[in-house]
Amino acid sequence: MNAVLKILVAAACCIVIAVGGLYLWRQWEAKQAAKAEAAMLQEARSELFRLSEAKPDETDKVRRVCELVDDNWRAVDSEDYARKVVNTCRRLGFL
Repeated sequence: MNAVLKILVAAACCIVIAVGGLYLWRQWEAKQAAKAEAAMLQEARSELFRLSEAKPDETDKVRRVCELVDDNWRAVDSEDYARKVVNTCRRLGFL
């Protein structure tokens, strides 16, 4: 009986450690994904400002370029790129 209890306690400890490790791993993965998403959005924002030839505080220029691309994206040779620019503008709140 004593040996059975020791085995049950050991099994319970292993399960608790495994669940705790899984929880910590998922939290770490979520944090890494959030960092990657933030970096991607910052890079996209920088690209929009570069395309607009705007300084960091000149969001009006970026909005105008986004609106211009949104209105005329079908007329552009690189239609796929224009759609990506419009989607990025929407995602970042410039449209």
